[in-house]
Amino acid sequence: KKELQQINIDAAKEQRLEERMDKRWETIYDGNVAIEKALIQAESFGNVENEKDIEKLTQKRDKLMEDMKDLESELRSQKRKVKSNKAAVNG
Repeated sequence: KKELQQINIDAAKEQRLEERMDKRWETIYDGNVAIEKALIQAESFGNVENEKDIEKLTQKRDKLMEDMKDLESELRSQKRKVKSNKAAVNG
């Protein structure tokens, strides 16, 4: 009975984690889309001031891509942790 409760708790934790990750992923994705649109606009004007904007936007995009990679590895590590907890409970 105790094992079943632990499994339910782990499942709930995993669910909450995935929901948080989804929200962060959405934020990163939306940010990326906004940056891409701004880059397209800045590139279409092609003046010196826009060159600075393009550089800033590119840096922001790179930062978002890093955040995305961090998020993916964090999710993988959390899932491994949950699996090892389940194995410990079952084993």
